[in-house]
Amino acid sequence: MRNAVHDCIELCWKARTECQKALYTHCVFLGGKHTAPEHVKVLTDCMEICQTAADFMTRQSSLHAEACAAAVAICEACADSCEELGTDHMLVCADACRKCAKACDEICSIELSMQEYVMNDPAVTQHNVRTN
Repeated sequence: MRNAVHDCIELCWKARTECQKALYTHCVFLGGKHTAPEHVKVLTDCMEICQTAADFMTRQSSLHAEACAAAVAICEACADSCEELGTDHMLVCADACRKCAKACDEICSIELSMQEYVMNDPAVTQHNVRTN
């Protein structure tokens, strides 16, 4: 269980990072379809839900399954939007989103009960995680 949760958190952060890079270093410079309101919104939604899902898992929230379920839906929508544009940057983002969605889907049924999980895992605590 610990590795699955750790991997999911890492994949959430990877998807968030790829969405952010795609939006701010690719889409804004290309313009056109890349800056269409719905595409920008889904990239932003994906960045936010990936961070939120990672935070919920990190603090072992009893509502982590709900956050992960939302991440599945939003990551899939983001991947679809990125794949429609088809550029290399967008395909990298889509791949990260699909991997995150798959991992979050698997985590939805896991009960996070390992008290020492966050305290003893430097890979998880390396991120600036909101705890409030």
